[in-house]
Amino acid sequence: MQRYSPYRNIFMFYRGVQESDETAAKQIEDNITKALINLLENSVKELTVGLLKNLEYNSNADKYYFDLQVSNDESRPDAVIRSVDINLSIESKYTAKFNFEQLEKHKRNVKGSILYISKDKYPDDLIRKYQDERTHFTTWLGISGILLDIINDCSYAKCKNDPVTHFLLNQYLSFMGELNMAPFTGFNARDFNAFLPKETEGAEVEAGKERKRTNEKFDNFLSAVKESLISKDELFQKPEFTYTVGNLEQKHIWGSLKFFDGKLVDQAHISCIMSGYEFSVGVQIEGVKPTKRATDILSSNRDKLFELLSGMEGFIFVIKKRYQKQASKWGKEKVAEIHLSKEHFKENVDMDYVLKKLNQYDYIEIQIVKVFEQHEVVECKERFIEQCASNINNLSKLIRELS
Repeated sequence: MQRYSPYRNIFMFYRGVQESDETAAKQIEDNITKALINLLENSVKELTVGLLKNLEYNSNADKYYFDLQVSNDESRPDAVIRSVDINLSIESKYTAKFNFEQLEKHKRNVKGSILYISKDKYPDDLIRKYQDERTHFTTWLGISGILLDIINDCSYAKCKNDPVTHFLLNQYLSFMGELNMAPFTGFNARDFNAFLPKETEGAEVEAGKERKRTNEKFDNFLSAVKESLISKDELFQKPEFTYTVGNLEQKHIWGSLKFFDGKLVDQAHISCIMSGYEFSVGVQIEGVKPTKRATDILSSNRDKLFELLSGMEGFIFVIKKRYQKQASKWGKEKVAEIHLSKEHFKENVDMDYVLKKLNQYDYIEIQIVKVFEQHEVVECKERFIEQCASNINNLSKLIRELS
């Protein structure tokens, strides 16, 4: 079997000796700009037209001209796109901060428009302050998203039917995906493998790099899930509804979505965990106050407990005994695991047993989760965003009841 290597992508570059994070970031910045220009200048013109149109630049010329690192009297844009009806200078940013003086120099020394493309979206107040008729802002993720839409849009058939354009566009999107600057298109086996045990020190070093890459991909995934949830329930429309990616570890990575102000540990929240073999999503309650509140609510009304749990088709109800008061300490063990199914719930689950376990220990952790095996997640590809969002939406009633 051919070993996977990101360097089989024609746009991927070998990184030189990195003297500092700033040097490494500048190298990435230069290469992602070069890759975009290489893509456009070697593809059918319709790709450039489509990209410019989606960026709200009205251009439909017969010929486009491209250049990199164009020097003027006081400024040097990273790239330029020109035609008879457009003159667009591109200022590329990876991690470098916005520089107002640089913008002023560009305005004095270049003709036409100036497009800032950054890794992360600039703050809204900065965009409102500096965006005008000549100056516009977008992100590399936004650029990749436009190009992905173009290749899937039948109105841009020439881009898809031209073999060179189609090949280059797929290579570019794969390259940007490798840098986590393309829309989430699904987890793959490689992402899971980063958390499998490694036999040698060298392999573990490489796995550490893979886990860092997966960390950014996990962040993109949670961002997409959050956006998908906003339209489903008012609970997800509050400004307090935020997500975070937790500590990256050798055996797994976790991310959480919370609904209220305050610490994560002090409220019932959504937890997503990815390990070498599976992916789980569900409600997690672990702090002393929220577990006591949830236990009191569930214990006080047997019918309510039955109603809540019987509606969680395909989920697992887990109770863990904790040995320390602080939830952040890992001393705990599973003391109950109940597979929930509406059809067989009443006859298969001993409610007295559930209530006993909820009240038996000084400190507990409660989880109501759905577990997906690796192959289920990989086969879903980008559809896993909606599948995950749908499961979280099903938990919204539970969150309200237990919070």
